[in-house]
Amino acid sequence: MDLAATKAHLARSRVAVIGESMGASSALMALRYVPDVGPMVLDSAYESARMVVDEDAPAVSGLPGFFTPGMVLMARLAFGIDIDGVRPIDEVRAQPDRAFLFIQCTADTTVNEHHGLDLKAASADPQTELWLVPGCEHVRAFATHPAEWQQHVTSFLEGRLGP
Repeated sequence: MDLAATKAHLARSRVAVIGESMGASSALMALRYVPDVGPMVLDSAYESARMVVDEDAPAVSGLPGFFTPGMVLMARLAFGIDIDGVRPIDEVRAQPDRAFLFIQCTADTTVNEHHGLDLKAASADPQTELWLVPGCEHVRAFATHPAEWQQHVTSFLEGRLGP
């Protein structure tokens, strides 16, 4: 963000962040370190890593859901990965004066629709928006609805940054 701000001769608050999936959730997690970043457009962000793993691990691994806690424990013990600490929804709650644009495909089987709904509900800013995109899969909003994507994103960014 600093590189973009420096190259464009802008304050960091004028640099928008657009993230998809893990990138969107990572951008939310980074807010504690760069709270002065500009507007955020977040496509297919998840509310917590543990929740998305609990929801997706059986389909991805082919194992019954009761194996998931063991996989999570082994990730912690073997690799030091603590997914319970990855909670982007907490960062949304910690930014009560920040508007977000959340984009969520309604047919997403990787990050289920409720993540977008829950992230929107966690925001205290009345200007936070959630665009539920009908019928598309994970991070396919732009690919399946490019004109609407451009309209939503441009309108949101202009509302925060001006034309």
